Amino acid sequence: EEGKIVPIGAGETARKSLEDGYMPVVVTRWKYRDLEIRETAFSEPLKGAGYQSGLESTLAFAVFEATNHGQTECALTLLAAQMGNEKSPKRELTHSGGAVMEKGSALFSVQTPSGFAAEFHAVFPPGAEAAAEQEPLKLLQSYAGLFNVLAVQGKIGAGRTVRIVFNKRF
Repeated sequence: EEGKIVPIGAGETARKSLEDGYMPVVVTRWKYRDLEIRETAFSEPLKGAGYQSGLESTLAFAVFEATNHGQTECALTLLAAQMGNEKSPKRELTHSGGAVMEKGSALFSVQTPSGFAAEFHAVFPPGAEAAAEQEPLKLLQSYAGLFNVLAVQGKIGAGRTVRIVFNKRF
């Protein structure tokens, strides 16, 4: 909105529930103006054998269903970001074959609906690079920008719903 990042929970409070009342499927619903987002998030061990030591890799999914309740077309940008920590908030990641990579290993990717496109940005929004170099933590805290972003952008017709699927390995 007007060049600022609007986090889920701004506007109407996000509501969470468990799918069928149990973990590991969490459903979050959030409304901002005429746009309603329903996120279904779940995870499982990457190898599928269950967790033994707690050190196993995990594959997580987040399915976003965005509904435009308005009378006119609505622009939507969803951002998936991978940041570091307070001392080093910007990790050195790359983009290849539709996935965000670190040292040759895929971290996360997205499946987009027709009419939407995904683009990787080391700093988002484009043009915030100078601020990111000077005070990277301030950029994040002010909601003015993010690092290592896979940005999904498109338009949703009035009364329409689109589905966008992110997955992440950690």
